[in-house]
Amino acid sequence: MMRSSSIKAATELVSISTRATSPIIAATRRQLPATGARSGGLSLRATRSMCSSRPRLFLNDLAKILGEAAPKGGPSSQPTRYTDSKVLNYTPTELYAIVSDVDSYSEFLPFCTESKVTGPAPKEEEPNAGATKRVHAELGVGFKSFRERYTSLVEMKEGEWVAATALPHHLFQHLSTRWNFVPCRTTPSSSSQSSTRIDFSLDYAFTSPIYNAVAGGIFAELSKKMMQSFEERAVELYGKR
Repeated sequence: MMRSSSIKAATELVSISTRATSPIIAATRRQLPATGARSGGLSLRATRSMCSSRPRLFLNDLAKILGEAAPKGGPSSQPTRYTDSKVLNYTPTELYAIVSDVDSYSEFLPFCTESKVTGPAPKEEEPNAGATKRVHAELGVGFKSFRERYTSLVEMKEGEWVAATALPHHLFQHLSTRWNFVPCRTTPSSSSQSSTRIDFSLDYAFTSPIYNAVAGGIFAELSKKMMQSFEERAVELYGKR
């Protein structure tokens, strides 16, 4: 019963946080001049600054507010696994180039607020069998007032697969993704155009039911949109096929 009450409180707190900031943002936006000049003594730059300074509530802070610090070895949310597979009319090399370009994720992935490769992964970390490149990347996810950052170990084998695993973080008990690129066989009667089957999987579990209550919906929605987002990126870069 206590757990149910805490989760309900978390959900209500999210709603309150969002409602509290909305009128302030709406009021400042109404004063934005059409030409970029000052209006009512409030400059465009100042107004944008006010809009961008809306309070951000990190999930770890939320747990503390509710009296539940991120547990270590305590109850966690149930693991969730999402898989998708699709054949696209692009080569494995073309699709691999998109998925392995982690720095560009924030440009087209939903809820991805930042993405940056920070450097090669330390040699002491056990490598994924067959990986030809291993890097660390800082990633950010966000929705409305919520922002979280985490670091992932990203491993890849050129033209074949890309895998990412989040390093220890207060939000996740586990988070990993994997993309496999399988060239489709061609027959004499088939088109000469190359195509690839993409197999995608996303596995995650939160360290607390409270985190799951707040962020679970974001990751569920992100899972459904991943394949579509990368397909749209392929169309943008290579044209529709």
